[in-house]
Amino acid sequence: MINIVAVIDVPARVPSAPPFNFNLTEAAAMENFKVLSNNDMDLDKIIRSSAFSPISYGSEFKDSSLLEVIFSKHPHWLKMKDILDNGSSFPLEEISEQDRLGDL
Repeated sequence: MINIVAVIDVPARVPSAPPFNFNLTEAAAMENFKVLSNNDMDLDKIIRSSAFSPISYGSEFKDSSLLEVIFSKHPHWLKMKDILDNGSSFPLEEISEQDRLGDL
């Protein structure tokens, strides 16, 4: 039998510091640009290298290996696990200039 209480009782990890400075200052912006520049402007690379920080994928949830105990039988569990571990993807389509202006 699944023991949800046991999963809930697993202590949360202590997050590590994110590489970004979230202060709204020009100095913070320059510092953040340097972080991006040092990582080929690849935000995904930075997120993946920041495991257990507030910016890591799924950081607001229990670890997917713990949640799997509860949700593994759900028909969409593998999709949810992928989102928790790798982030979500939203396919975007280009819109016409007329539609873009009309949306303003």
